[in-house]
Amino acid sequence: MNTNTNTATATGTAIVTKERKSARATLITDGGGGQFINLDALGLIPTPEPTKTWTPVPHIDVPNGIDAMVEAKGWSFVDPDPNTRYQIVVNDGNTKMFGAVKVVIPNVTTDAEFEMAIGFRNSHDKSTALRVAVGTNVMVCSNMVITGDIQVRREHTSGIDPLETIRTAFDKIPEAANNFAKWFSSLREMNIDVNDAIAFLAKCVESGALPIGDFMNARANYVNAVNGESEIINHGGTVWSAYQAVTSQYKHHSMNQLQGYTTKLNDTIIDWTGYTIS
Repeated sequence: MNTNTNTATATGTAIVTKERKSARATLITDGGGGQFINLDALGLIPTPEPTKTWTPVPHIDVPNGIDAMVEAKGWSFVDPDPNTRYQIVVNDGNTKMFGAVKVVIPNVTTDAEFEMAIGFRNSHDKSTALRVAVGTNVMVCSNMVITGDIQVRREHTSGIDPLETIRTAFDKIPEAANNFAKWFSSLREMNIDVNDAIAFLAKCVESGALPIGDFMNARANYVNAVNGESEIINHGGTVWSAYQAVTSQYKHHSMNQLQGYTTKLNDTIIDWTGYTIS
């Protein structure tokens, strides 16, 4: 398939629903322990005293800082309930905290049928710095590995405001969201026939973006979308619907596998169409 081209970098993607493309804000606790915690409990965790060279950030200051930035920018949360909007995990000693939340940017993500996720991590034992990641695919693990399309990191250095990390990340979100909106829109405008769509699905199997055992289900989902019979795929008969046919299979796989699949999927579709995130 041949189309006009732009230049940029392939990044993460997400599971697709009928109405909108929902950001993956995924927490993985396998192998690293930890427990989910609400904001009230998070606020009760004591913060160690600072030293001359290290200033720990109270865990609760991270979601509070995100709340403040969302309000200041006039954005909103996908989940309006402050008691449930955050997924937050702490380790057994409460020295490590990581979490994620999804936001909606007016006139960007609302019109483009997708959301942006924000992942974050923090520690009170000097093991890791405060880090914030944003994108349409964000994953944070209990081993404190964090992935996302944009990452901002701040050392807990004395005399430096670590929460500047959050402000810096938020300054980068609109550009990233606009780039994704343009890319997703371009895929929805590219018409494709069934034979080309099946060829694309086969290419995804070849590249490792789609497990071979999921090929027939993805094919059936695409054909159903073309016939207007799909409840999970929209814009039938376009490259976007072929893209959705692949991501519709990802819910059957683990989050560890998902990260690899989504990266390979975006690389495959950019190589196949010649149109990139810009």
